[in-house]
Amino acid sequence: MAIFLIESKRMMFHLNRLDTEALQAVKAKVKEGIDKGSILGAWAKVGGGSVWVVNAESHASLARKLREFGVGGFEVTPLLDHAPLIDAHIEHRAAAAKAKK
Repeated sequence: MAIFLIESKRMMFHLNRLDTEALQAVKAKVKEGIDKGSILGAWAKVGGGSVWVVNAESHASLARKLREFGVGGFEVTPLLDHAPLIDAHIEHRAAAAKAKK
């Protein structure tokens, strides 16, 4: 699994175009994603746009989901856990030091 930050750069708030029934459907879909653990958090930005933190199997599976939901105009940033990242730096330095000897 991989964690991604998805940020909408749109200034237009797309929810304004939906009727009450469609808004309830969006709300239910977000809750379903949170309950499944695929959505870790979702927030609206003041002035328009949104920020999401999601869990996906891969970059490809996230791209498919975004296309499936017709989502566009987003910036997607992969996120890394700090502890394994720090471990990777330590291992890299140790390997580089060993190679110099």
